[in-house]
Order: sequence, then structure tokens, then C-alpha cells
Amino acid sequence: MVTSLGNQNLIDNQLWQVYCDIYFSGYLRKQPLLHSLNNKKGAVISIWNPLGGHFCQLKNNQLGRAKRTLLRHVNHTHFLLWGCSKDFTYRELSVFIEVNQNEAQRFAKLAQQLAYYYIEDGMLVLKSTYQVNTQQELGKLSKHIITRPNSLGLSNLTSGLGKGFGIENFLKTNLRTIQ
Repeated sequence: MVTSLGNQNLIDNQLWQVYCDIYFSGYLRKQPLLHSLNNKKGAVISIWNPLGGHFCQLKNNQLGRAKRTLLRHVNHTHFLLWGCSKDFTYRELSVFIEVNQNEAQRFAKLAQQLAYYYIEDGMLVLKSTYQVNTQQELGKLSKHIITRPNSLGLSNLTSGLGKGFGIENFLKTNLRTIQ
């Protein structure tokens, strides 16, 4: 649930806990995500389901295309990945953008996301987009990287809120550099 106070979107505790239980997987199954993120500083931001909403696959694909088009006009290295549940039954398409923390928050607002993940020195931190001092250290990034099972095709996966929120967001890797 999202509560809005003026320009601030507040995340309830249940949704925040779901965001904490995040795993990441490469957009392409064989792309080594940890290697792609090694020694990088930047943000992982969902490009699906803005403001904690739950959208159908078609709407999420439209949103994703629009946000990727915007990213092409920004001079930051970025690539796609999945934010997902540990068993990969839930996933959201996300993007890693090599930016500082202020730019990360700006991009999260542009993507209309309530929260985003910041990576620095191999550590993962969940940050609220609209509540500047709200964040939670999630530990080593390597503990949050998984490989998509061979037996799962993307058509078998849910794209949005799964059982009882299921938002265990984002991302997988498709290296691209914005020029």
C-alpha cells in the first residue's frame, strides 16, 4: 500500500519488507550479472509497475520501452536486468544505471518508483525515493544475485504483484552504453 502526503509517496511496512527480499538476475540467462556489476557504483531501478501499482504485461512493456527510450538520451552507462523473487516466480524488468546517489534518486523519481537499490563497494542498499532518510542496508550484493533456472521460460513468470504483494523487483543484464 502507498500513502501519499502532498508530493511524498510513503511505502507501508509490508511493501518495504517485500522490497528488502530482492534478488537480481541477468536479463540474458547466460550473462554474468555479478561480473557486470563488479566495481560499479549506481542504481537499480524498476521500469515496470510505477508507484507500487500492478500493471498487465502489455502496459509494463509499453512503460519499459518509454523509459528505455529516455535513457538513450542520457550520458550514463546502463543495462537491463531482472529484480525477482528467489525462486523467480516474480520478476520486474529493471535497469542498472551508473550514477551517483543524487542522480539515482532523480532517475527513480522520473521512473515513478517508490524505492530503488543503490550499489557501492559491493554492498546493496534499499532507498526510498521520496523519503530521503529512509534506507536499509541489505548486505553484500553477491548474496542477492541468482541465475534464472533453465527450466523456466519467461512466459511462465508473473510480471507484477504476485501472491500477497510478491514485488521482489527487477532486473537482468543486457549491456548497453548510452551515448
